[in-house]
Amino acid sequence: MLTMSVVEPRQRGVALLTVLLVVFLASTAAVGLASLQALSVRRQTLFLHQQQARYYVLGAEAWAARILARDRADNATDSPDEDWAIIPPALPVEGGMLHGRIQDLQGRFNLNSLLVEDAVDPAQLAYLRRILEALELNPTLADAIADWLDPDQETRFPGGAEDSEYVAAEVPYLAANRPFASVSELRLVRGVDAEVYRRLAPLVSALPGEAGLNLNTAAAPLLAALVVEVLPLSLVGEGEDLAEREPLPSVDQFLATATLAEPPVDPARLAVASRYFLLSAEAEVGSARATLKSVLERADNGATHAVRRSFGADW
Repeated sequence: MLTMSVVEPRQRGVALLTVLLVVFLASTAAVGLASLQALSVRRQTLFLHQQQARYYVLGAEAWAARILARDRADNATDSPDEDWAIIPPALPVEGGMLHGRIQDLQGRFNLNSLLVEDAVDPAQLAYLRRILEALELNPTLADAIADWLDPDQETRFPGGAEDSEYVAAEVPYLAANRPFASVSELRLVRGVDAEVYRRLAPLVSALPGEAGLNLNTAAAPLLAALVVEVLPLSLVGEGEDLAEREPLPSVDQFLATATLAEPPVDPARLAVASRYFLLSAEAEVGSARATLKSVLERADNGATHAVRRSFGADW
């Protein structure tokens, strides 16, 4: 009898520990499942918000194409006082905000205009040198940029660079010897460091085909480099408000009041209307974000479509 009285409490203790262990394991499993479920819900919500934000920026692209087409129907010139240039910086959308901006890419120097039928245009090269001077940058960088484009292996004097210079780099590579596909390629050109790129990139583009410089939207350094006297950037004014300019109705009016620097840029490369525009759009939905940069081409009849598109990255 004494033995049974000792064993029974031990058995009851073991049973209690077993029950507690089972409860603990069940609770742990339940908490783990709840955490997994919450994580799955959060991931699904983030995915849905990400998709929603992506559709918003694509919608902004379609909207930009329509506003540019309508602008072409309204007038034959493009200037910073038009609807496409003064859209609200932020718009509320379901679940978040949409930010958008349209910029005229023909208000920038087209790097690919340096190359004409596999040969460098001397007037455009001289113009690029004057732009660099207006920015207070080394004008011989224009030689290296021209060598990056042209198909030959002859290094321009004094600042050119061809394959022989690039293969000697710590990480060897070759010059493109073709038109720029992206402004970001400038970072590969010898002499273009981070500071040079920061100052030059906003004033240049890499457009296909013929794209004249729009005098109505060109930045002050680009206009200063066109005329006889090249003014330093401090005098031109980096923050000049383009919207305050009086829009030019024609290139002839500009030529009648300005004396082009030598060698002069071909007037055929100047314009008062544009074909290429850059849409920068960003949508925020919940904690998700989507960004889009889209190059839009507008035909003479107003039809507008994207020729290049990049999500979440610059070019």
